[in-house]
Order: sequence, then structure tokens, then C-alpha cells
Amino acid sequence: MKHTATANNLSADIAPASPESRTSLRRMRACHECDWVVVLPTLRPGEHATCPRCGHILVRRHFRPAQRSMALALSALIALILAISFPFVSFEARGIGNNIELTQTATSMIGFHQPLVAIIVALTIIVLPAVYLCGVIWLQLGLLRAAPFPFSRGIARSLTHLNPWMMADVFIIAALVSLIKIAGMAQIILGVSFWAFCAFAILLLMTTRSIDADWMWFSLAGEPQAPKAIRTGETAASQGLAGCSTCGLINELDDSGHGHCRRCGEALHLRLPHS
Repeated sequence: MKHTATANNLSADIAPASPESRTSLRRMRACHECDWVVVLPTLRPGEHATCPRCGHILVRRHFRPAQRSMALALSALIALILAISFPFVSFEARGIGNNIELTQTATSMIGFHQPLVAIIVALTIIVLPAVYLCGVIWLQLGLLRAAPFPFSRGIARSLTHLNPWMMADVFIIAALVSLIKIAGMAQIILGVSFWAFCAFAILLLMTTRSIDADWMWFSLAGEPQAPKAIRTGETAASQGLAGCSTCGLINELDDSGHGHCRRCGEALHLRLPHS
């Protein structure tokens, strides 16, 4: 196991809120890239553990993970509110001008008889990111008070599934490509909403990268005992095990190669269906 911590006198320097300081169990993980079973080392804030077989980062320990994620989520939510409150871009050609707001990028699709596209655009650039940020704030606020709010486990599990559907950064790139193409035909003025949305896209990305899932799930549900007779230095699949893609816990699978995570309830498979 490779990690950035030194081997001596680690126990005295562990962050009080870190999982390693609150359990004596061996915390075992299966690498999501190569399925190698390893034991997580003791980590301090700013350190990370990597798979000794493929080098994939298994766990990254952040400094003050709850405060960090909540601050970024609040900032991103404020930037999103500003982005939908002001004009996005302004066009002027031959004396005729027009202002376009961020929400009109979706509603204008309805005028072109594309309601499905309008719904997808609204969901991926506004609705789902807002839901994700509110979920992060709800979770981290409960963890800060050492008493998680109701539905915290379900929300924590949902964050993993929402992540691939948030496309604020893709929207910004697409908008820039479109603006470059029409820059020769009209005068373009970038509004406050455009810059606020750029800040929102960056803050949203930083929020997703700031979440310490290992610390979060340990704080929500602890660390269940690893399956008996589990062996390190081998793949999980060869032992009838699978690492949860949501919370990381190693679980046993049934004879058909399926199961559910004991900690978060995520469905598990020996092989990804239809991969």
C-alpha cells in the first residue's frame, strides 16, 4: 500500500474526526480499477492511499472535510442564484438588441417543439446541480453537529448517482463555441449571469472533488466488520466479494454474483450489467 504518510508515530497525529481514530477494525477496500483487496493505512489530513497494484487513489483524506464541502456548496449555490437572476448574454445586430437569460436556454427549446431537450437542459445545468448542492449542505451540516439529519444515508447515496448528470461545465464550453461562431454577425455582451455561471461551474466541480466519501460514510454509518476469511493481495472477485462503488465497503456476493451493500444499500454485482 502506497501512501504519503510516514510509518512512524502516526497514531498521535491522526485528525480527531478521522475514521482511523475511532475504530480498531482493519479497514479493507477493493480497488475500483483492478479489484485488488488492500488494507487502508492510517491517514492524516492532506494524505491519500493508493492501490499498490495499479496506483489508483483509494481514499483521499481532506482537512476539515465537512466545513470544506459545505463552504464550497454554499458558494456554488449563491453563484447559481446569481446566474439565474441576471441576463446571460446580450446580442445587438443592425440596431436590434435582445437579452437572453439562463433559463431561456431551456424554455426556448419548447418554442422549437423540443420539450424533451428543454427538460434535459434544465435538469443538467440547473435542477440537478441545485439538488446536489442542497444535499451536500444537508449532509455536512448534520455531520458538523454530530447528529446526522433524517434521510442522510439516502441522500449520501444519491450524490454518487447525481454526479455524472451535472453538466454545467459542458454547457459553458458549448455556449462559448456558439458565441464564437456568431461573434462575426452580432455584437455580443456577456452579462453578469454568464460570469456567475462560470464561477458556479468551477465551484460545483470543486464541491464534487472536496467530498471525502470515506470519512462521510464512516461518520454516517460506522465501519461494519469485514467478511470472514477475506485475504489481501488477491482480487475481490476471486473471493466472491465486491467493493461498493458508493461507500467503498467490501461485501459478500451470493452464488449468482449479486448482493447489496450492508452499509449504504447499493446493489452489487460481480460484473457490471451490460458492460
